Amino acid sequence: DVPVGSYAFKVTDDGESRIVQANMQVEVKVLRVPIYRATHERREIWENGRLVSFTGQSRYNGTPYEMTLTRDGKVASLEVNGVRQEIDSDGFTFVPWVIEGLDSAVLITEKGRVVKISQIDLGDESLIVNGKETRLRHYLYRGVWERHDWYDDEGSLVLMTYEKDGAKIRLSRD
Repeated sequence: DVPVGSYAFKVTDDGESRIVQANMQVEVKVLRVPIYRATHERREIWENGRLVSFTGQSRYNGTPYEMTLTRDGKVASLEVNGVRQEIDSDGFTFVPWVIEGLDSAVLITEKGRVVKISQIDLGDESLIVNGKETRLRHYLYRGVWERHDWYDDEGSLVLMTYEKDGAKIRLSRD
């Protein structure tokens, strides 16, 4: 495994709200020549386990994406590069902070793409994470792709794996 970047999160709880700030930096090189670059940053606000708003900016190989999500009741309004769409479902961003009730939901990617997904609880597993055996809850998310997430006893995401363009991606918490 060769690290190609980082995806950092700062989570702040103030009692009723959870504020998540995310920052991603990725650069893939072949023979020291960059062949893929991606950056992403966003600020999310969660209330009572629901994503109520976020703002984000991404750049993938030079293509920019500006995103804003606001919610009025169950309906969310997502604007990506000036194009607005309504989402009549609970949605979450690429890294879900709430794992209950996601049997059928939508995922909003770092490019602002809305993907319908389903969640399957695969049960508890013991995995080696950062050199230490850890008991984790395993979930499979299915949509236009498959992603595996593992959570600790507190419901915090510990490990995520998926495939993209033939590459195996593994994100783990330090």
